[in-house]
Amino acid sequence: MGELVRTLLICGLVSAFEPFTIGGLLIVMSGARPGPNGRAFVAAGFVVQTSILVVAGLLVGGLVSEDSGVGRSFLGLRIALGVALVVVGLRLRRPSSKPAEEVPAVFARLQQLTPRTSFVAGALFCDYQGPIVGAVALAATDVGTGGQLVAIAGYTLLATGLPLTLVMVTERSAAMRLRFERGVGTVMARRRAIGSWLAIGIGVLVAFDAIITWVTSR
Repeated sequence: MGELVRTLLICGLVSAFEPFTIGGLLIVMSGARPGPNGRAFVAAGFVVQTSILVVAGLLVGGLVSEDSGVGRSFLGLRIALGVALVVVGLRLRRPSSKPAEEVPAVFARLQQLTPRTSFVAGALFCDYQGPIVGAVALAATDVGTGGQLVAIAGYTLLATGLPLTLVMVTERSAAMRLRFERGVGTVMARRRAIGSWLAIGIGVLVAFDAIITWVTSR
């Protein structure tokens, strides 16, 4: 069960720090109703991501042996995903050929949302890489329902807990709200470099976890 928990915790970090998701949350919270909109955005991610893992655990949990060809191909896919994310991160470090917009067009409308439409946006902007990698790990690990729930809870603690903490702290403290408003501009201005480092870090974690699983299962 330890390997599954480790993998799901890493998947939780992947989902919590996915650059596209972070950008969406920051812009949603920079509107007129940061608290309600932020909570709705995060809630949508929780519903979508946790549902994927719960359904995967119920339907395919433990169906694939780690020693089988399919199990090894799953590990290969996870390693390939990690390497691909590192490559994307390195490509983002190249200077952009076009002038960068202050707020990307895809995010611009997020400042005008209501809590209901923020929930919809959260479902669209939430990370799907983490839950899918987690679902693959659940399929290849037979730990029973209890073990699956523990691993999924670890995932949720990070994937939902970290962004929700940002929302709650920002909402409850005027000083933090001021810092947040200043920080959004900085993040947007440096989003390419930040996205690069996040993609590289996430890719290394995903690939390293799959390699450890492959080595220890031999």
